[in-house]
Amino acid sequence: MKNVEEILEEMTKIYSEKAGHNQSFLFKLTETTQNKSWYISSKTGQTARLTKTSAEDPQIVFTFTKNTLFDIYSGKMTGFTAIGRENISDKTPLDFELAPGAQMTEAFMDKMCGFIQQFFNPTIPETITLDKSHSRQVHGAHAIPMFYHTGFRSGWYQIDKGEKLNNEGDTNPFSQAFVIIQGHGYAKKREITQEVGAGKAYFIPPDSDHVLWNEEETPLQLIYLAWGEKA
Repeated sequence: MKNVEEILEEMTKIYSEKAGHNQSFLFKLTETTQNKSWYISSKTGQTARLTKTSAEDPQIVFTFTKNTLFDIYSGKMTGFTAIGRENISDKTPLDFELAPGAQMTEAFMDKMCGFIQQFFNPTIPETITLDKSHSRQVHGAHAIPMFYHTGFRSGWYQIDKGEKLNNEGDTNPFSQAFVIIQGHGYAKKREITQEVGAGKAYFIPPDSDHVLWNEEETPLQLIYLAWGEKA
């Protein structure tokens, strides 16, 4: 098995092949098991580089254990799955913090999400396995974020018997849809409760309460889509 540095070097090479040379950033990657760090940098028109030192301060520090990196490298989970959280303060297998003085602007968020999607999924093109064993439990169900872009996000969820996706009062300021691909369950949108099942898609208007749950043995599986401003 390759060591941490060898894996990061290979992931940097793959990232450069996918992302081209149109990004400028400096991020720090810290493996917490042995407390070792590397820097990955990219400048417009240049290939991304992995180094052990940097004369400049990074914009973001990503932290992870050796096992988490191996899981990402082997395809057991992607960076988005490892970093997914309900609240910004939650600790996750792949964690991050902004450097002092850095601002999480919309443009910077887009840059960070693009890096997470492309660097922490070392496949060309990005390939994601959709099943429970590749997921983490977030928002009450088993989640796998898929692909993000400005104004768009997508994901896969499995809701087992007795589980509930979201809580009463949970809303989002953008349009959403749940595409049910397996099973049968229930959804509450605002004050309306309806049955949901495979082969149908359900629209969630912006700023609407939405909760899904499953009372049957067969898992309820769905594709989640969100789009529009603030998505």
